[in-house]
Amino acid sequence: MDVTEKHVALPSGGTTGMEALLHGVAAICVAALAMLAWNAAADDAPAEGTAPKCLARKVSYQEKPHYPLEMRYFASNGETVAMFEVSPEGAVVNPVLRRSAHSSFERATIGALLKWRFEPVDPAEKSYCKIYTQRIEYDTLGHVPGRSGRSGVESSHAPFQLQTADLSKLPEDFRYDTAPELLVSVPIVYPYEKLRHSDSGKATVAFYVDPNGRVAKTQVVSATDAVFGQALQAALAGWTFKPAIKNGAPSWALFEYTHEFSQDETSYIFEFQLPALLSAYSGGSKLLPGLEQLDQPPQALFHPVPVVEPTYAHKAETLRVEFVIDANGLVRYAHPIEFKDERLAWAAVTAVSRWQFQPPMMEGKAVDVRAVMPVAFAAGGG
Repeated sequence: MDVTEKHVALPSGGTTGMEALLHGVAAICVAALAMLAWNAAADDAPAEGTAPKCLARKVSYQEKPHYPLEMRYFASNGETVAMFEVSPEGAVVNPVLRRSAHSSFERATIGALLKWRFEPVDPAEKSYCKIYTQRIEYDTLGHVPGRSGRSGVESSHAPFQLQTADLSKLPEDFRYDTAPELLVSVPIVYPYEKLRHSDSGKATVAFYVDPNGRVAKTQVVSATDAVFGQALQAALAGWTFKPAIKNGAPSWALFEYTHEFSQDETSYIFEFQLPALLSAYSGGSKLLPGLEQLDQPPQALFHPVPVVEPTYAHKAETLRVEFVIDANGLVRYAHPIEFKDERLAWAAVTAVSRWQFQPPMMEGKAVDVRAVMPVAFAAGGG
């Protein structure tokens, strides 16, 4: 997918093509990184003595994931699980996060996996596994898989810990025996204008987790500025959980989550430490090149779609999001510039903030670049 001025139709929630493929594939290979050696086995292992359902591709290059500096600063452990396809040429394509404790771990994992290379195969050869799963565990000393256990250092600021509700005060339908477990936490975007002026704030959002582990509805409870509530609401709509359990079956759950937007919050500490890039971007179009000045349009290698909770009714709309693709291919400072529905605008911004691209190249050198992208939503919800 290239970022151009063509419309990019991104559905508001639902199942992506990759996710649909995952559900329809009979043989899924599971990969395990150990001592930087590649090990793969069919997820549905055949009986001993029978032929395997698919053959694992050999890895020719593995990029070791780096422990995110902001997570090390706050002594946070984490785990990610990603599923991806491997092209006949050996490139990792269409990665999907199945577990990620924090956006920093997501970026580190996806960034590394996209650099992995497998030995090429004949496109007509059907015996090789196409889809793989990779689990990566990060600890406070920066280690990745290959070790049993963790460093022994407890997380002092574990990201996105949900407060256990007083179940006695909740309606019977929202009382559970086992609380939901957070699987994927979509990043909470710091609103660009607030970030630019170092304005801090706080918001609290209530949200319902359905028996499938999806956020069915969100509602802003309080916010020091409306934009902080909108940013938090959009992020929570994309969080996924292992659902609550009641009487042995998946159940509903209700939570409130409060988030502080500040220079001290884990998610943003290094955003504030990029003053040169922020200044160049805020200073006008002359300070950063545009897409038209690049050697070629940058390709999006990781592009999750926007998510809007299914209970939110909205009309069809095409809006525009502006952002920076930095020299490493990471998205910075995503914000809506033309929109009618604020909920859709923030859903688009939240998704785009996660994207990863091939590094933008101008005259053969990687550069930071200003980008504008249309995002189209079909009518839905309600």
